[in-house]
Amino acid sequence: MNYSNLELFETRTLEVEFLAFAPPTVVNGNTLLLTATINPAAPDAVTGDNSFPLSQMFIGSYDPNDIRCLQGNQVPIEDAGKYLNYVIRFQNTGTASAINIRVENTLDANLDWTTLQLESLSHPGRVEMVDGNLRFVFNNINLAASEVDEPNSHGFITYRIKPVAGVMVNDVVNSTADIYFDFNEPITTNTASTVFTGSLGVNPVMADGLKIYPNPVSDVLHVSHTQVIESIKVLNIMGQTILNQPVRQTSHGVDLSGLSRGTYLVKIETGHGIRTLKVLKM
Repeated sequence: MNYSNLELFETRTLEVEFLAFAPPTVVNGNTLLLTATINPAAPDAVTGDNSFPLSQMFIGSYDPNDIRCLQGNQVPIEDAGKYLNYVIRFQNTGTASAINIRVENTLDANLDWTTLQLESLSHPGRVEMVDGNLRFVFNNINLAASEVDEPNSHGFITYRIKPVAGVMVNDVVNSTADIYFDFNEPITTNTASTVFTGSLGVNPVMADGLKIYPNPVSDVLHVSHTQVIESIKVLNIMGQTILNQPVRQTSHGVDLSGLSRGTYLVKIETGHGIRTLKVLKM
């Protein structure tokens, strides 16, 4: 999509809607990887913010009050100096309009509150910082009840913040929010956890007894597990299955030499469940 005449500090929003493949091609727990890129006309003073990757997990039935980090649950340590983007969603599932809503979000010790940047609020409100904790206040929001007006029963908060300097591999950033609807007891969201991981390399990646290497890979990807591997599937970033190999042993080599360069998802199925990992093909 092309645009022109974007003014200084002007914001424009482009909404894009995608349809995911239905189960069993896509199931709960799978990760969707998207990248949005903007190509501004020269000169561009800051080129490092022209691309944004989105890692989003497929979920089924869910609590409408939640928090998530758009970078997903893993961030390479070399990106530790970049922003983490958070979205807090809330919905009035009561029986009457919510007059006032307050959202309290405790910042993890690994987040630098001085870098906080509010991006958007679904409704007029104010932001407070109390002892390093965020508070979003929506007075007179009059948020409709879902059983009366479902489309207008939702609200959201988006902001971004950087990790503190000096975070290390395996450091984890946790974020949880408490949502207060009028005088009711708070609704506590899930905890969004993001761990800083080592750079991609030839070292094996271990996850719950699973070992996969090398990554990046040029030809054969080696996969092993403490349990018997039932099957290994390789999918492109569109979720389409490229390779589907039955295994029924604890280790297997997957020949990826015939695939084009790029990012792929490797889905490993064992008797204990399915794990999906991202692999870079060189």
